[in-house]
Amino acid sequence: MKLSQYAVVVRSLETVSAYWERLGFPKMEVTHDALSDLVYRGQPGTFDQKLGWHRHGTVTWEWIEPLAGPTVYEDFLKEHGEGFHHFGFDVADIDAAGAFFESHGAPVVQSGAWGEKGKPGSGRFAYAETDASGGVTTEFLWNLR
Repeated sequence: MKLSQYAVVVRSLETVSAYWERLGFPKMEVTHDALSDLVYRGQPGTFDQKLGWHRHGTVTWEWIEPLAGPTVYEDFLKEHGEGFHHFGFDVADIDAAGAFFESHGAPVVQSGAWGEKGKPGSGRFAYAETDASGGVTTEFLWNLR
């Protein structure tokens, strides 16, 4: 696994972006891509979110504004308020990574895909519930390049 992202859940990307711009950081890039194959806690998912990006330094910062749920992001906001949610790791085999974590007591609680399946630029994501010790969730990312 290779660390590729730090992620923060927020209520408003616009507010967060304006704040960080005032502190001298570049304007946040915002994306809202269509997702597929959504699963939330073992059931078909209906979640949606906008993503903000700060791509400077060696690890990308992802800011997440939930739009529809249920989702692990809404769960986090209800329990903790805005804040650091997860580490993202690039993995060669997302199914094996998820199975390994599940076999060690950290179930996959949300997953999905982006892009056109099987085409370059598409990929999958999965969140393992690793917050029982340390309070941070783990995301696996697999990209078809």
